[in-house]
Amino acid sequence: MPLNDKLAFKLTVSELPSVSQQDMDALLDYLVNALGLASNRSNAVLARQLLRLFMLASEKKNGFIDSGIQELEVIDSGLRANDILNWLKAHETGIGASQLYNNYLNAFIKAGLIVKRKHSAYGLKAESFYATLKETELNLNKEFNKVLEHAKKLDVFFKK
Repeated sequence: MPLNDKLAFKLTVSELPSVSQQDMDALLDYLVNALGLASNRSNAVLARQLLRLFMLASEKKNGFIDSGIQELEVIDSGLRANDILNWLKAHETGIGASQLYNNYLNAFIKAGLIVKRKHSAYGLKAESFYATLKETELNLNKEFNKVLEHAKKLDVFFKK
């Protein structure tokens, strides 16, 4: 049987100590690190900020969100890549379009957390981050159960 080239999601989950305080930045840091959304500390800061923006956008169908320095237009609960790029420039991050796509948006997409919507807008897969993770958990359990079934069938060949 040929392998399917299409991978639905690739999620990394790291075991980290829980965050006890109800501090938004600490919770965002925990989630970014636990889900492997950044490869180093500086990437983690920006990944945390992007996750916050996606969560703010998920609260609106259309309209604007206040991102601190500027308002960002929300389209279909998502943010346009160009608007995110302008936001990055306003924050003087030095991140260009290719870095935004390669290091951040693609990591969020591969993890199954965001999707590309109409008008090149990117947003959470579900109506909230919690709902997105619950949907990912269901998909992961379904796929992992298939893996377990195949492992069980394979074990039969090695039983004597």
